[in-house]
Amino acid sequence: MEAIQQVVIKTVQNASETQHLRDLACASNAMFDSGEVESTGEPCLEGTQRHLLQTIQDWVESPTGEVIFWLDGVAGTGKTSVALTVANALNGRQCFVEDRGSTLDHTKMFFTTIARGLVKVFPDLRTQIVSAAEKNLEIDTKAPQQQLERLIFEPLSVLDKPTFIPARLVVVVDALDECKNPKEVDDLIGMLSALENLHQVQLRVLITSRGDDHIHKSFERLNKRNSRSRETTIYRRSPLNKILSRAEGYGEVDDTMKYLHYALGKIADKHGVLRGWIGQDRIAKLSQKADGLFIYAATMCRFLDSHDFDIEEAREERLDHIFGDVIEMESSPQ
Repeated sequence: MEAIQQVVIKTVQNASETQHLRDLACASNAMFDSGEVESTGEPCLEGTQRHLLQTIQDWVESPTGEVIFWLDGVAGTGKTSVALTVANALNGRQCFVEDRGSTLDHTKMFFTTIARGLVKVFPDLRTQIVSAAEKNLEIDTKAPQQQLERLIFEPLSVLDKPTFIPARLVVVVDALDECKNPKEVDDLIGMLSALENLHQVQLRVLITSRGDDHIHKSFERLNKRNSRSRETTIYRRSPLNKILSRAEGYGEVDDTMKYLHYALGKIADKHGVLRGWIGQDRIAKLSQKADGLFIYAATMCRFLDSHDFDIEEAREERLDHIFGDVIEMESSPQ
């Protein structure tokens, strides 16, 4: 009988904890496994962005790595694909938040969403975060600074003891530039610096964004605020540039060419057309048209992937349109 009572008590307790977590405001459509995020982009094609991905992996694995890794670049260079690739690779150690769309174009739900995500990937935090939510029932209405302290920093601090097994978690924040208020961005970047005070249980943040001037200035201010008391920088910046063309890349097949070979091959298989329908010279020409931008290469492939792709004349007509600069890229690419 006592055993049954214990099971009932545990079940009720779990249900209560689950309800407290559900009560936390959460931009569910911005989480890694949401349908909206999955429709936004795809991870990097295998074999592409190898140097950058290795750099990020080294940063994640280094016990002395910076708290923030900032990946910035112009629209269309593949920042979202890199973010999704990292999130996939860190399965079970990451919390992905896409900072675009109406629910997360501000910071009001930023830390509550991360808190919910951390519970999923790091169950040891569940009790601490639930306890924080119980003690701060109106935490959803508090300023982001309070949400960070109560829901993330303090629960992590409980586990940040030498007696606990070391752990390193990564929050992936994609498209920070989509946040509409520059002051909120500046405040957010400044607040994240507090995470460097965690040692046994570390929380790192990978941020992707366009290189907007106000974001540059926010990171510059962050280093200035911390340079007086620390010898090391608190963030690492890695610009994501356009892919070098084959001519510029000393004869190697560039990542855009790899993507075009892969995507055009899939389209051909889909429509029952031989993969040799397009020659290497015209794939190279498509790569040149893309000018190092994955978004343009993807747009060209989608344009070619029409219902009449199996008709040679239709394929050729669409290629003529592409080479004649008739198609348009999608708006607001990342």
